[in-house]
Amino acid sequence: MHHGHPQWRGSGEESMTQYEQLIDLLETIKSDECMLWPYTKMKNGYGQVYFPESRKKRLVHRVAFKHAHGRFPNGETRHTCDVRACFNPDHLLEGTKTENMADMYARDRGGRTKVDRQTIHAIRAEYVPGKVTLHALAAKYGIKKSQVWNIAKGKSWPM
Repeated sequence: MHHGHPQWRGSGEESMTQYEQLIDLLETIKSDECMLWPYTKMKNGYGQVYFPESRKKRLVHRVAFKHAHGRFPNGETRHTCDVRACFNPDHLLEGTKTENMADMYARDRGGRTKVDRQTIHAIRAEYVPGKVTLHALAAKYGIKKSQVWNIAKGKSWPM
């Protein structure tokens, strides 16, 4: 999948707000490729669009989801392409934090160690608060204590 920058069409785009340019792109460009937000991005790579009238910023991919579906997503917006700056509505799914975290582990994103289902089941079976420490399981499986906690509590992988 090619990850290119969108091309603004027509003249006078300098006078268009970022939101107007976003809507213009969503209505005119139909592509299977990622549409990357060329403006303000958060440190984590997600695009932000500024609304001058309310003086607020929103995540571009959530605004794109709203434009495509008529409402903001309940919960999180998942990127099927794993590209945070992408706002192509065809790459966006509504989901829960648990589903989003499962995507992250399944696709080995976020600088974290990929953990297979066998390890996840083993951690859940072995973790007993007050008896087996997070530190011991993290050392045993070569992952971070926070990963053990999230796996044990079902926050990083669906139960």
